[in-house]
Amino acid sequence: MAPMASDIHFEIDQERFTKLDHISDLLHLFHHRNKNQHRHSHWYKHFNTFRRQLQSLLSDLNSLNSVPSTHTAAIQRRKTLDPKLISCTQKRLEFWRDVMFTKWQFAFNQVIADGRFSVLGVFLYSSLAEVGNLTGVVGMLEELGSLEVEKALDEFSKDTEWDEGTPLKRDGQDEGVAVRREEPAEEDLGVEGVGDVPAGTSAEIPAARQASRKRSAEMSTLKPKKKRKKGGNAIDDIFG
Repeated sequence: MAPMASDIHFEIDQERFTKLDHISDLLHLFHHRNKNQHRHSHWYKHFNTFRRQLQSLLSDLNSLNSVPSTHTAAIQRRKTLDPKLISCTQKRLEFWRDVMFTKWQFAFNQVIADGRFSVLGVFLYSSLAEVGNLTGVVGMLEELGSLEVEKALDEFSKDTEWDEGTPLKRDGQDEGVAVRREEPAEEDLGVEGVGDVPAGTSAEIPAARQASRKRSAEMSTLKPKKKRKKGGNAIDDIFG
């Protein structure tokens, strides 16, 4: 099969052209099937724009790659028609890349997110992706993304001056302040008769506490004897 005239400019061969034409037919059937139900929806306006833009692109490519019937017509077309169609097609694809593809992608994503018509959204989104691959728009978008990343990296690498701040210098190391803890008084300890505790006898305080607790326990166990009542009858005297 002879190469098409658009191979040099758009890299669209006969096989890709056939696939684009098939997608256009599917979109046309989709339009007739869903126009009554969804024609007032917001996303349907973007779908109609996508469908008509694809039809116009195929019409221009078909005219560009048609074979004239006479040699004179071929010469005339090369001088006037071909440059115009090539320029129009290039501008159309650039317009898709810069403006329309983002809008179509967002609109079809909304259909998928809706849930009720997610199948329709998946079909539209996959059709858009396939058209982008066949026409080279996806490749142009990836190239633009790479250029933007490289530009950002270049600007970042040029900014070599870093403000790390001013280090603070200290004359000496801050070791903190010692805090003295006072011992509790004798009354708080509950020790009776211990008196003043001289310095150096802090180790004897636990023993004094233990002895005091022991005495308190012994005193609590002692119960006073009951006094015998005076008087009473003889029976009380017998049984004591």
